[in-house]
Amino acid sequence: MCLPEQSARDAALAELARLDPTLLDAASLMGQITDLATFISQAQGQLSRLTATLDTTGGAAEAGHKSASAFLRTRCGLAPGRAAAVVATARGLRDLEATEKALHAGEVSFDQAQIIVQTATGLGDAAGQAEQVLLDHAPGLDTARFRQFAGEVAYRANPGAAEEREQRRWEKRHLSFGLTLGNTGMLSGTCGDALSYEIVRTAAEAFSPPGG
Repeated sequence: MCLPEQSARDAALAELARLDPTLLDAASLMGQITDLATFISQAQGQLSRLTATLDTTGGAAEAGHKSASAFLRTRCGLAPGRAAAVVATARGLRDLEATEKALHAGEVSFDQAQIIVQTATGLGDAAGQAEQVLLDHAPGLDTARFRQFAGEVAYRANPGAAEEREQRRWEKRHLSFGLTLGNTGMLSGTCGDALSYEIVRTAAEAFSPPGG
């Protein structure tokens, strides 16, 4: 129960702080972690909902920020990619009411909601059907498998759009090498697909010292 001077957020954090994980068995601890992960996704859904309004009204620009994404970076400490993802998801959920409801209800994670938004965008009239198929299968798949499944759904729903999107990703491939003025070697690039990324990442991690 919240005290008069205590916000709901503070009350939730205080309740979590009182939880002693060393007193829980593995099953109870995993249950608590699952509940907390669901709550975090729901909170991220609320962050997206509020950001959608900020983005629509132009409130960030009025306060001197270049965009809602810039506000999330400079005032909220989000990494550029994460800030952009929150704004993109916020925009996408405007047209995906079922996904937004599922997110707020804790039926899908925020990451799964992002995948649904990314998949449904550009599918036109097939977006609604694709959304429902993805919502039906989300609970039984981890994020990696769900992303792969979403790609298959997008292709079946609109092969032309899916191929065009894949072609754009493929054309963005690049790999560059360089030296800084301090004689430090630099390597940067972009993979054309998730599989290529995983292959490169796996190869790099094989030669990395413990801890990355």
